Amino acid sequence: MAKVKAKAVKKAIKARRAKIEKHEGKLKKLKKLLKKAK
Repeated sequence: MAKVKAKAVKKAIKARRAKIEKHEGKLKKLKKLLKKAK
């Protein structure tokens, strides 16, 4: 049972990290667009 839980936790962490990276990528793109607009 502990092994399964550890796997689920690792999966959740990986998913969260991917979400954060995606979000940061969007922010970087927005910043670039703002710089171009100025």
